[in-house]
Amino acid sequence: MTFSGSDWFTNMQHTLDAVAWAVCTTVNPTIKHSPCHLAFSQDMIFRCAVQINLDSIHNEHQKTLAASNSKEDKSRITKQYLPGNQVLIILDSDECHCQPKMNKPTNGPYTITRVHTNGSVEIDRGNFTETINIRHLKPFIST
Repeated sequence: MTFSGSDWFTNMQHTLDAVAWAVCTTVNPTIKHSPCHLAFSQDMIFRCAVQINLDSIHNEHQKTLAASNSKEDKSRITKQYLPGNQVLIILDSDECHCQPKMNKPTNGPYTITRVHTNGSVEIDRGNFTETINIRHLKPFIST
């Protein structure tokens, strides 16, 4: 859309007003209300009061989160780490400059010296021991 001519500013203002109106009056499919319903407790088109139950919106959001988490947990493989196990540290994307793109860059193997109950382990890295979360580890399989 281009704005030209002598009324370009007025045309742009009308377009922005229409966009703002569309954003404010569009009902969110997740919470079943528009932003204006939540902010002003009234419908912007018909100018009538809207009753909003924030507790039901919160409960519905919690149900959606629980369903999403359970779906993700089904595909998760649990691994029980023990002292003496060998692990690889999964590197962050900014730590692996020379690794191939499709390769999952790792560092190691390192030996686990202690397992904590909060989801972290201590690994022996030669000169020092490091506490690291198990999300950043994967088991080392020697070939």
